[in-house]
Amino acid sequence: MKPLKNIRISQKAREQLIQLKRHTGLQHWNELCRWAFCLSIADETVPLDSRMTADSSIEMTWEIFSGNHGDIYMSLLKQRCYKDNVEINPENLLRYCKLHIHRGIDKMSKCKTLTSLLKLIDLN
Repeated sequence: MKPLKNIRISQKAREQLIQLKRHTGLQHWNELCRWAFCLSIADETVPLDSRMTADSSIEMTWEIFSGNHGDIYMSLLKQRCYKDNVEINPENLLRYCKLHIHRGIDKMSKCKTLTSLLKLIDLN
């Protein structure tokens, strides 16, 4: 199965990422989204299946999101779909990837410093 094509996030998540960049000094959307994805994947609960609107100007290809570790991120995503009884197909993989990125961004958005972000990630 080919990797996902493009990942676009919501306007709310974009605003949260802007705040995170300002508070933490981290500058790259894709890196913040990777952290968010991993933080959410580590959460044992099933992400809420809200139909989010991908209405922001932030869009990245799978290759930009995953960097040199696309196989690892895809394996994590597929394993999580399997665990949560979500059929593994291109549409569900993209939807579930976005759900995890958005849930992670929401959790991270409460951090006001890089130290608080690192503590949040260390707890999971």
